[in-house]
Parts: sequence; structure tokens; C-alpha cells
Amino acid sequence: MNDVNVPGAHQTLEEQLEDLVADLLSFKKYQGVVQRLFAEAKGTWVSAKALCSGNPSAETLRDGLAQLGEDDLFATWLDYPDTPEGAGHALVVFFSPASYWSKAAFYNRSALVKE
Repeated sequence: MNDVNVPGAHQTLEEQLEDLVADLLSFKKYQGVVQRLFAEAKGTWVSAKALCSGNPSAETLRDGLAQLGEDDLFATWLDYPDTPEGAGHALVVFFSPASYWSKAAFYNRSALVKE
């Protein structure tokens, strides 16, 4: 979606959600949102709206979800399979109850800048 800009008319809802999630996990300006997710206990579902709340950098994420007609998108994280606890590798799962769309992604938590 190119930094969660106007959704492309040629993309399906699933493709647009894929782009939104990729932007969230890869752009440094959204790192605060990712840090909020990892501040939650692993396995706890959190709404994207709650993760973005109060974060001016995340306004485009909230707007992107609204443009897609998604009431909400939820995320959780787990330790990556077969890695020692605390190794920093995580599996992040996203789920949209409205469209039943889901996505799992690998995330290296040790790459997060400490604030």
C-alpha cells in the first residue's frame, strides 16, 4: 500500500491488509506501535486501534484501516517456535473478525530500538 496511502483500486482487501501489516512491521515510524504490542503479555489479542491510540505517527495506519472498511484488526504475539524463551524471535499474528483475514509474520524483537 506504499506506507498506507490511498488503497489501490486494483488490489483486493486481502492485498491491502497485507500491505498495511507489512508497513506496520517494517517502517521505523511505527516502531512505537510494535513496542506497544510486545508490551502486552504474549498470546493476548489487542486491537490495532488501541495499539495506535495516542501515537501521532500511527494516524495513517488508523486511516488506512478506516478506508478499508475494517472495523478493527487484532494482533497478538508468541515466541517463535523452537527458539529459547527470551531469544527475541517472535511470531506476530493479525486477524480481522469482519473479513476473517489473518496473517502471521516473523519479527526479530531485538531489532527494536530501546526507548
